[in-house]
Amino acid sequence: MRTSSSLELLQAYPNPSNGIFELMLPEAEAILRIYAFDGRIVYENKKYQTSTPIDLTNEESGVYLLTIENSSGIQHLKIILTE
Repeated sequence: MRTSSSLELLQAYPNPSNGIFELMLPEAEAILRIYAFDGRIVYENKKYQTSTPIDLTNEESGVYLLTIENSSGIQHLKIILTE
């Protein structure tokens, strides 16, 4: 499996966000994980569908790492939560 850091295929909006955002994915289904700065997983969905909004309103403001894994490979995206 190849690893990609290309942001052309994966987009989160709005970014920065108050905690609710949506993703644009290259494929309809993927494994989605969001990591806090300290490395803990704050969100995980092993069958994420592109139409599902993500709610991180219970998390603190800061920078998070979003990771998507699908048949195209693994992609990473930095997301920012604001108050």
